[in-house]
Amino acid sequence: MNPNAYFGNNPADAAASGYQSSPPPNHGQSAPTMADLQNDALVSSQGSLHVDVLALQGIHSQLSAYVAGLFDTSLPQLSRIVHVLDSTWAGTNHTRFMTYFDERVETVKLHKKVLEDYLDALSQAIAVYKRLETDIESRVSTMSNLIDSNTYYGDNYGNYS
Repeated sequence: MNPNAYFGNNPADAAASGYQSSPPPNHGQSAPTMADLQNDALVSSQGSLHVDVLALQGIHSQLSAYVAGLFDTSLPQLSRIVHVLDSTWAGTNHTRFMTYFDERVETVKLHKKVLEDYLDALSQAIAVYKRLETDIESRVSTMSNLIDSNTYYGDNYGNYS
């Protein structure tokens, strides 16, 4: 394939030129799929929903590492390579390529912001779920203690303490 063949925005042109996008570098881990995320963190049975906070924390860690590897390592590395190419190349295709590359870098930065916002929202959800779990455990414990001490329901004879 000719590396100068595709710099436009039309996918049909890209296909005709033989251009193929490639997945992002692995960084030792793959990006979790939405199905993985749902299966790991949410368990639904008979109309009830259980949120596994530890699984959510694991998902957050996995996504954080993936985002950091992709945006904080790969993008700067790619930019350095492209700028080396920039210094050795001249002509119309050079200008088109550099303009296209710069536009794509800005798009990638927007995607990073969206993913960071998602990770922030996930962190907040984890905090809420933790707080709710603690609150529920406390209420159940209080109710259990009341029942055990017969202060809530009284004894078998209808006497309340």
